[in-house]
Amino acid sequence: MMESYILGFVVIGLPVVFYLSLFAKEVATLLLGVAFRKAYVLMPFIFFATFLYGIANFFELRLKFSNKIKKLMHIGLITALSNLFLNLFFIGEYGYHWAAYTTLITYVLMLLIMYYHDREVLNILLLKKKLLVQIGVLFLIQFFIHRIIIDKFSLSVGISIVLGIIFAIMYLIIFRRSILALNIPFSKQL
Repeated sequence: MMESYILGFVVIGLPVVFYLSLFAKEVATLLLGVAFRKAYVLMPFIFFATFLYGIANFFELRLKFSNKIKKLMHIGLITALSNLFLNLFFIGEYGYHWAAYTTLITYVLMLLIMYYHDREVLNILLLKKKLLVQIGVLFLIQFFIHRIIIDKFSLSVGISIVLGIIFAIMYLIIFRRSILALNIPFSKQL
């Protein structure tokens, strides 16, 4: 059952994170005050860190329900200490914005440790490699289209949002079968 939730989390969550990251400047313009808009460069790191933390929650749940709290505590301690040391060094050396980078690095480390100790959690993603590669290729193409358009033209926020909607609709059309095939209980109720 967890495998279907992980697949759903990736197939639905990853595009959300990707598009919010790709259009972070526009999101910041719409949702953040003038004083905070320059922080849009940090938003992709925060979005991806949050996404990785969401995946780590699947490992955490499995550890909790298999009475491996001690192992979970060790992983949590390693992760927390890593984040603390990275923050102490990088924030002091390079500035506050490094907190976003070190958090992402820490979550990658946490996920790698969890994966090392329990590879079964992500088995479904290994079985769906072809789908994940296809999603990655679409994201890569959209990223380059975005870069070319942004570099050539000075787009307004409204036009950029339209481009983002077009990208998201492309994703939904191309992967509609995979999305509809997700075996997630709440999707049956929709």
